[in-house]
Amino acid sequence: MKTKGIKTLSVILAVIMLLGSFTALAAEREVIASGTSVNLTWTLYSDGEMHIGGSGNLTSGFTAHYTKIKKLTIGKDVTCSDSYDFDGNYTGFMNLETIVVEEGNKTFVTDEHGVLFNTNKTKIYLFPAASSLAEYDIPDSVTTICSIAFGNTQNLKKVTGGKNVSVVDSKAFYFSTGIEQVLLTSNKLSNFNGYAFYKCSSLEKVTVYGGNAIAGSRAFEYCSNLECVEFQNGGISYISTYAFSECTKLKKITLTDNIDEICSYAFSGCTGIESIDLPDSITTIGYGIFKNCTSLKSSRIPRGVTRVEDIFRGCTALEEVTLHRNIWHIASDAFKYCNNLKSVYYLGSIEDWCQLSINNIYANPLQYGADLYIDGKIVYDVIFPEGTTEIGRALFYGYDNLTSVTFPKSVKTISENAFSNCENLKNISIAGELEYIGKHAFYDTGFYNDPANWDNGFLYLGRNLIAADKD
Repeated sequence: MKTKGIKTLSVILAVIMLLGSFTALAAEREVIASGTSVNLTWTLYSDGEMHIGGSGNLTSGFTAHYTKIKKLTIGKDVTCSDSYDFDGNYTGFMNLETIVVEEGNKTFVTDEHGVLFNTNKTKIYLFPAASSLAEYDIPDSVTTICSIAFGNTQNLKKVTGGKNVSVVDSKAFYFSTGIEQVLLTSNKLSNFNGYAFYKCSSLEKVTVYGGNAIAGSRAFEYCSNLECVEFQNGGISYISTYAFSECTKLKKITLTDNIDEICSYAFSGCTGIESIDLPDSITTIGYGIFKNCTSLKSSRIPRGVTRVEDIFRGCTALEEVTLHRNIWHIASDAFKYCNNLKSVYYLGSIEDWCQLSINNIYANPLQYGADLYIDGKIVYDVIFPEGTTEIGRALFYGYDNLTSVTFPKSVKTISENAFSNCENLKNISIAGELEYIGKHAFYDTGFYNDPANWDNGFLYLGRNLIAADKD
């Protein structure tokens, strides 16, 4: 009787323990959110797993819960359209540790690290942002790194491989704060789309071993530790707006001669760049591409460029610049605050320089007293050629080396600030009569400041009145 009682008690205890296990499991798997979208169903459990079931294309129906997901399980009949991405409203699956695809799914597969691909692995859709993996080698089959594929990763430090990658889609590495190096062996790369590496604050080096890539808008903006970008055996053909803006440690970027355009503010705020060689293949330079690059010491404008705007504004360390004769217009505040500029090398004749259109005094590279070199020699005296009818605005503003100018009979207009602040300009000769003299055309020149040149409060240039009431 005693043995029978013990057996009965053991059975009761076993049942109690089993029921307790079921209760604990049920508690662990509490459903905290669920929903439907067309023919899909999704369920989010309290342990962080989200299961997507039903059939049809993925939608953004569970967007509000992206950050709560630790494990994503995709049912066997779940598909997606060609345009679908897992952007997660930019925050991405920031706590996602792994992805599971149910057997029989004909759209998705995962690798041994829980990384999500299409079935033939030509597209990498999603790397688990909270994965503990420190390095990842992109399979050779991949041609596209999709939007937010590596977005918001925290522990991943190095990405390599991808020898057939042609597109790095928008936001592909968005806010991946742990990544330090990206080494793509592809020779087919065509696009770093917009925001591709935006705010990858630990990224130090990007190397692409081939291709003819386009850097999209803000592709590397705010990569505050990026020091080097190398495009080998190919290059970059187009740099879009703000592509490298505020990359404050960027010191070296290699540009090859297949690039033809750099768009506005492409390198603005890159305070680490000291020099950059712009190939002559470039024909278009956008507004303010080097604005506030406070370490930039020298630069050369390519021969194919005809117009620059606000290009060096705030480049307080700029010491020398080379301009080609093909430039006909310098606009906005191209050289404002470039107060250390010492040398301007002009690849043209003095006649070419005299044809320049300069927007205002802050667009003139001579404004802070830089030496103007033409044919390797500093310009001291200027003889304007016969046939010249107009002296442009701010043409020699602030040029202290200028000592004499000679105007032919054909000159009829001298525009505002043309020779203003040329303190050593004392000798001025003019053969004809002017029809118009702009405001401050000769203000604060040696000629203007010599009391002997004033007659009862009037200053004449030949028979032309150029100033009155000096006091």
